[in-house]
Amino acid sequence: MCEYCVSVCALAQDCTPLVIEPSEKCQGTQGFAQSGKFWRSEHVRAAAPAPPPAGARERERGETSVAARSACGLRAHWRYSRPVARSTSEQVRSCNRSDNNKPVTPTTTSQMAPSNNSFASIYHRLFVELADPRTNDWFLIRDPWPGLAVIGLYLYFCLSWGPRFMERREPLQLQKTLIVYNFLQVLVSCWLFHEGLDAGWATTYSWKCQPVDFSNTPEALRVARGVYVYFLAKMSELLDTVFFVIRKKNQQVTFLHMYHHTVMPMISWGVTKYYPGGHGTFIGVINSFVHIVMYTYYMLAAMGPQLQKYLAWKKYITTLQMLQFCLAFLHSSQLLFYDCGYPRWSVFFTLPNAIFFYYLFDDFYVKAYRKSVSREEKQKNGSVSNGIGKAVISNGFKIENKNENDNNKKTH
Repeated sequence: MCEYCVSVCALAQDCTPLVIEPSEKCQGTQGFAQSGKFWRSEHVRAAAPAPPPAGARERERGETSVAARSACGLRAHWRYSRPVARSTSEQVRSCNRSDNNKPVTPTTTSQMAPSNNSFASIYHRLFVELADPRTNDWFLIRDPWPGLAVIGLYLYFCLSWGPRFMERREPLQLQKTLIVYNFLQVLVSCWLFHEGLDAGWATTYSWKCQPVDFSNTPEALRVARGVYVYFLAKMSELLDTVFFVIRKKNQQVTFLHMYHHTVMPMISWGVTKYYPGGHGTFIGVINSFVHIVMYTYYMLAAMGPQLQKYLAWKKYITTLQMLQFCLAFLHSSQLLFYDCGYPRWSVFFTLPNAIFFYYLFDDFYVKAYRKSVSREEKQKNGSVSNGIGKAVISNGFKIENKNENDNNKKTH
């Protein structure tokens, strides 16, 4: 064999084996062609020149193969692969003769494996390789489609099909169901709040910056399970809106309510899949505390009107919710100044989301409480109170209601 052909075979020892079929111009390989043997790299390794340094192996593969094809009129194809053990029974790939005896550009990995840029490879990269292997196989976590399907059905029911279905039907009361549901939400929120403090934020976590522990230690797995339970709790809270719809409380199905219940399950899914622990869990801990108070209020309100006089603190729940977004903003912004390994790019999601949530809750607070207080003051100073006018302004003259004293006597 010509020395160029031998060099090509020698350099192919770490690649997929190849067969070289000589052309008529390569006189040094006529005997090789007539014998009909299939030569592998180990057959010619002893006759080959000394192997190049390890750092130059890839470069010399391309240069030597091009020179060999140019001198001998050969056309060889190969694909690079990881070094594998070769069995003695392996045969080498046949190589077609070049018609015009021109050098052929070596085939690259990307040309011979186009699937690397396919949707399947990208999907595998995003949802398998980058995911936390400890949590990736848990229920609803591996693929995004089940969770997105649940959220899609939730939006369709609450915004379209549900109101149309209940339009000509009487609202359901669901008193016992609501009491049990809210009680369970209180229990779950208490457990999450305790786990968040005992497993991290009250013991070992840093309040400035805390990385994610991806190990399989009991402490790390405990935090990961807590994050997963928080995600399941956010999915179960979709029932809040479903109950509003079947009870025909459509005025409570606001943009704020729908946005909150749609975004939170998706955020908690992403945290569970990629970063189950660390700095981002602080938001879940304070949110769990807020939900303890909130679902306690809802549970007491579902017990009947006899407890309404003890529920005058509803507006303070909204104030508490706005406070949690302020704390979440301040805590997340520390990642801009401290680097502990937790992804800094997360602030581009958490900070704008905290601002937007604060704006929505503040707008709700103004409309629900401040304007209602101003309406009540107008009613006290105006013409209507319990259906009987206290003072009526007519033609510029103030006329006292004659029945005012009689009405006061009846009420007292």
